[in-house]
Amino acid sequence: MLRRDKHTAYLTSCLKALPVSYQSLDASQPWVVFWIVNSLAILGTLKDVGEGVLLALVARLEMCQSATGGFGGGYLQLPHLGKRLMIRYLFLVIVLYWFDCCVVSSALV
Repeated sequence: MLRRDKHTAYLTSCLKALPVSYQSLDASQPWVVFWIVNSLAILGTLKDVGEGVLLALVARLEMCQSATGGFGGGYLQLPHLGKRLMIRYLFLVIVLYWFDCCVVSSALV
């Protein structure tokens, strides 16, 4: 039996602060955030995360943006296509859920 509430609570806590075991994965943190947001979207509970958490998440992802354009894995890391596409996808999913523009199908997630 899927305990949606328990999964949502754990994933939301990870969005606020990654567990210590994940904090050392500096360059991979955007990917960890990607999988957390993806999981919440699949569970249909991304709306339950709260505006403050989503705003903090967007601010954290903006720190990965390079002054020359594109996104890297973390602050002052070189940008590359994989991170750029993933972070743009995250922004899209957050905006779609935040403004309730449409339902993101599981085929997109």
